[in-house]
Amino acid sequence: MTRSSLPYFSGSMMGLVTMALLSILTLGCLGSKQDRSIAKVGRHMQRIHEAEYAYSLRKATSSWTAARMHKEVEGIRKQFDVIADTAAIKEPLRAFLERWPTAERIEGSLIDGEQAFMSAVTGFYLRGLVQRKEGAKTMFPIRRP
Repeated sequence: MTRSSLPYFSGSMMGLVTMALLSILTLGCLGSKQDRSIAKVGRHMQRIHEAEYAYSLRKATSSWTAARMHKEVEGIRKQFDVIADTAAIKEPLRAFLERWPTAERIEGSLIDGEQAFMSAVTGFYLRGLVQRKEGAKTMFPIRRP
């Protein structure tokens, strides 16, 4: 090895190291993107619970509550495509989205007294598929979802 070929060698090594770092960072970003999507699904489900607790479920306001919940279901539907097929949440989420496609079906579930929609949402928490983010702890909470 001559002295003139040494900088070229170190430049190619630097290029290899840079490529290795970029590939590792890219793989790390893909994994965290899926984790962020699952966390967003959890936030949408938490907002569904807040809508149920914050607004009465009488017939007069049930259509408005169902529309608000359906907006959150549509947010979940947007995150569904980002989640990989191998994730544990994928199949239960697909079944959930197929069962509750419209606000009218959600409203029917709220009015009939069986609460099938809210049971399906709660099932994601019970199975550990999504995490509930705890709010700030205060001595006198305004409302407790």
